[in-house]
Amino acid sequence: AEGKIVSLVLPLEGLDQDSCRSLLSTFKDLDNETLLYIHSLSRGHPLVLELINRGASAGAFHETLENYVNIEIFSKLSGEQKRLLGVLSVFREPIPLAALTEQDLNTDELDSLVEAGLARQADSDAYDVHDLIREFLLQSLDHQAKEELHNKAVLWYEKQGSGPLIAMELIHHLISSSRHEDAGEIIIQQGRNLIKEGHIELLGLLEAIVLSEIQAENACRIDCLKGEVLSLLGRFDEAEDAFNSARAPAEAAGIQDVIADLHSNLADIALKRGETESSLAMHRNALELFIKMGDAVGAARSYNNMGYIMRRGGDKVKALEAYGEVEAILSGDNSEELIPAQLILARALIDLGEVDRARDHALNAYEVSADGEDLILHARSRAVLGRYYAKVGDSDLAL
Repeated sequence: AEGKIVSLVLPLEGLDQDSCRSLLSTFKDLDNETLLYIHSLSRGHPLVLELINRGASAGAFHETLENYVNIEIFSKLSGEQKRLLGVLSVFREPIPLAALTEQDLNTDELDSLVEAGLARQADSDAYDVHDLIREFLLQSLDHQAKEELHNKAVLWYEKQGSGPLIAMELIHHLISSSRHEDAGEIIIQQGRNLIKEGHIELLGLLEAIVLSEIQAENACRIDCLKGEVLSLLGRFDEAEDAFNSARAPAEAAGIQDVIADLHSNLADIALKRGETESSLAMHRNALELFIKMGDAVGAARSYNNMGYIMRRGGDKVKALEAYGEVEAILSGDNSEELIPAQLILARALIDLGEVDRARDHALNAYEVSADGEDLILHARSRAVLGRYYAKVGDSDLAL
């Protein structure tokens, strides 16, 4: 805002000529003209220099690095070696030998590919390819071949159980094999948990889905998730566009939970922009829908958000009224799903000087989360309980 430069873009350049010469250890009496040619061809890229050093010819003239890699390296590979590299290039993560043997590939060729610097042994039983090689390989595959390889990758990941990383890879391969509906279903089932766990890279997959190829109900849920990630990244205008894209189909189909989430998310953006009254009104709209659906978690979150806005505006009485509604919800439901709302409530009550009420909620959150499997949630409950003890002057217990 003040016009100060806080970061600079530094282009990543290749190695200089002297460094290139030191990497080309198999070349005897390397003259300056040949060195200059290799340096300009490789752009100083260490991997390309390594490939040249391991036996790829650098004597022929090629207009571009792409032509060099295709003609001097890929064209000299056997059919089985090309198949192996093609399969490896489709996977984004190192894969075990089992994933290759399932596709009836001759894994004996792997050693020669690793020796040539084309494949890489990540550990004793897992292989992948360098990003540069992956880029060239994927450029050389036609659309049908890519889809076929991605479909086989889907079959592999479907057998690998659950977990966020497995889900991310499965979504990627489903999208890459044009199975957008299947990818959308996994995103809807696991997307919010992936975002909570910090997998912001989900945004790239959300943007890659062709929404016209999936059901309208699923499409608006995906747009809503996209808006949530963009909002976390501070890209509020883009987030608002995503939420607004989701609104029309959600309202047309009467999908109440999506509409409520949209109101809540747009209210958060309005608050970040300083539009307090607008934010409060949207939280009230969301609250009505959450109550109508019997969604205790959504209602408690809305009351907490409204309490925060009122507290920030200096209206302690109305803030306490909103927090009182959260207490009413908690009195009828002691599930672990409501612990995050109870922790926010306890912190707010500490700040408002309602320490006795805060203690009850902090202790309850601590006890309930201690019996659960969510260690992060329990850590948060300990932190809030520590804040309470610090507030009442018990520094030993607080620590």
